[in-house]
Amino acid sequence: MSDKNKKLFTTLALAAILALGAFLRFYELGASSIGNTYYAATVKSMLSSWSNFFFGSFEPGGSVTVDKPPLGFWVQTLSASILGVNGFSLALPNALAGLGSIALIYYLVKEQFNRGAGLIAALTLAIVPVTIATERNNTIDGLLVFVLLLAVWAVWKAVQSGKFRYLLLGAFIIGLGFNIKMLQAYMIIPAVYALYFFGAKQGWWTRIWHLGVATILLIAVSLSWAVAVDLVPA
Repeated sequence: MSDKNKKLFTTLALAAILALGAFLRFYELGASSIGNTYYAATVKSMLSSWSNFFFGSFEPGGSVTVDKPPLGFWVQTLSASILGVNGFSLALPNALAGLGSIALIYYLVKEQFNRGAGLIAALTLAIVPVTIATERNNTIDGLLVFVLLLAVWAVWKAVQSGKFRYLLLGAFIIGLGFNIKMLQAYMIIPAVYALYFFGAKQGWWTRIWHLGVATILLIAVSLSWAVAVDLVPA
C-alpha cells in the first residue's frame, strides 16, 4: 500500500472511530436523567447570579460552595445558559471533551509509535465502558481527562521543540485541571516531569530551573481561585 493510500485509510479509520465515539456519547444524551443532582443544582444556582457563578454556590442563597473548584461547572453553566438546565446541556461539555480526548490520544500515540498504534489507542478510548459512562453525565471527569491530555501534549511539545514556553503551557493547563477536580489533576505530574527531565534537550541544570519555574506557575494557577475567594470579605 502506498503512503498516500495509507494516509487515506488512516483518515477514514480515524473518522469512523470519532463517529463511533460520538454515537456512543451523544445517542439520547441526557434523555433519561439529569445526571448528578447535586451538581445539577449547583449549575442552576450558579445561573442565578454572578456571585453564585464565581463562588460555585450550591444553593441560591450563596451560603454553601460546591465540593470542588468551579471551572468545570463554569463550563456546564455556559452550556446551560444557552440550552437550559437539562440532562443534555449538563452532559454536553463532557461528551465534547470525550471526543477531543479521542483525537488527542490518537495524535499523541501516533507521534510516538505509528498510525496503527494511534488508531488502536483512539478506538480503545472511544469504546471503554467507564469512559463512555463518565462522558455521558455531568461529573466533570471527561473535562479533566481532556485537559490533562492537553497538558501532556504541551510538555511533549516542549521536549520535542526545546521551547520553554510549551512547558509553561503544560504547567498552566495542569493548574486549570486542579481547578476542575483538585488533586486528581496532579496524578500526571510525576510522569510529565520525568518526561521533561530525562527527555529535554537542554542541560541538566537548565531542565531543573525550567521545572522549578513551571512548578511556581502550576501552584499559582492551581491556587488562583482559592486565594481570590479567601481575599473576598465575608
